[in-house]
Amino acid sequence: MFLKHKKLGIALIVVSVATFIFFLPPVEAQKKVIIRVSSTYEPGSIEARVAEQFKSLIEKRSKGEIAVQLFLGAAMGSEEEISESVKIGGVEAQVGGSIPIKMYAPAYMFLEGLYVFRDWEHYNKVWASPICEKLRKLLEDKANMMHLGIYYRGRRQTMSGKKPFYHPDDLKGVKFRLPMVPAWVAIWKETGALPVPVPFSEVFMALQTGVAEACEMDLPSFFGHKLYEVQKYLIMTNHTVQVGRFTMGKKFFNGLTKEQQELVLQAGKEACDFGTNHMLQRETQFVIDLQKKGMQVVIADMAAFQEKVKPAVEKLFKTEWTVTNLEEIWSYK
Repeated sequence: MFLKHKKLGIALIVVSVATFIFFLPPVEAQKKVIIRVSSTYEPGSIEARVAEQFKSLIEKRSKGEIAVQLFLGAAMGSEEEISESVKIGGVEAQVGGSIPIKMYAPAYMFLEGLYVFRDWEHYNKVWASPICEKLRKLLEDKANMMHLGIYYRGRRQTMSGKKPFYHPDDLKGVKFRLPMVPAWVAIWKETGALPVPVPFSEVFMALQTGVAEACEMDLPSFFGHKLYEVQKYLIMTNHTVQVGRFTMGKKFFNGLTKEQQELVLQAGKEACDFGTNHMLQRETQFVIDLQKKGMQVVIADMAAFQEKVKPAVEKLFKTEWTVTNLEEIWSYK
């Protein structure tokens, strides 16, 4: 009898162990690293393309060791909420704009300033400078946020319905729709334009009815919102170099193996380069497409605009962007 019970006990232990082992996840699954990448931008945007390229590169090169999950279209909230989530470790990475800088290092918002940068090449030289090296260190220490890379999102241009303008003086008295960013309003006022506060969703109607006579925007938005139906001139003012940022939680990154870190850094850089190249190609095509829609392209005197708004820009460096000055930024050639 004792032997029978002993055999039964051993059998139950074997079954229990076998059951436990059966329900354990595979070794590979236990080791798999999950990187969640969040963005407020919709699928099809340059941000989504960068995130998708990162996912493709990481999953292929890690041979399944790292999985990337994408949360696009504000699935995790606003850009501010996503940035805060990266800071506390609620999500691993973010693809977006300059909100992290605005939140945690506002003195560096000259990186979004009007007529601060000549072009994308100039922007990159400043980004590689000691000025922005301090910014990156500040974001790592203050916001647990490191840059995997930056990518080009195109330059912002201007549209007008009644008349073209080649020189800043041509804008005097023009009702000009702007995003109500105080720094931008101050700079455009320097030209004599009259800033009009119109919500983005109402821009088409405002231009159609004459509430606003001109506006500024990036080319994809001009085209996507069909503003060519109510505007006649596309003026190449090239007033802002738009840049996207691919950031990751520093603590999460530090928890990866050295090999995984190298893989993430390389994939992040390549994904950003992919986005940049895509936008450089599309930027020219957008101009062509807008011409096909009947718009007349006007090349504005960028040097004249830059000189006209210089007092307002220099004042912002003295009062808000105090980590550097316009002369130092322009010294990078």
